[in-house]
Amino acid sequence: MGNLVFKSAYHVACQIEQSPVSDPKQAQNWWRTLWQAQILNKIKVFAWQVCMNALPTSSNLNRRLQNSNLSCPYCGDSQEDILHVLLYCPFTRQVWGLSNLSGKALQNNTTDGFCWIKEAMLSFDGTDRDLFLTIC
Repeated sequence: MGNLVFKSAYHVACQIEQSPVSDPKQAQNWWRTLWQAQILNKIKVFAWQVCMNALPTSSNLNRRLQNSNLSCPYCGDSQEDILHVLLYCPFTRQVWGLSNLSGKALQNNTTDGFCWIKEAMLSFDGTDRDLFLTIC
């Protein structure tokens, strides 16, 4: 039996934090639902990028390139991260407002894109789920 050191505890904590779903079987079923959605493959890939926080938002670019401007290029008010772009920006809220999904899509208190998409996909079924992913 090995000794617990800070370095190994840190790596375990990072793996837990980066894991979108703690139960592997649940994760497999959730990803299967996404990949089997009746939408274009590029929309599925986009949803995957949202879940992995892999979109080139100002906050993500700043983390990698030390870009100085973090504000949203559309509203200029907030730091541009995935949730701001897809959920909180006033321009985005107008788009959601034009859909019949706005109530469920906008009622969310999540802190990351994965949780938002996961919760929304679980609350919608069939055509509404596909429409939600397409609007994203």
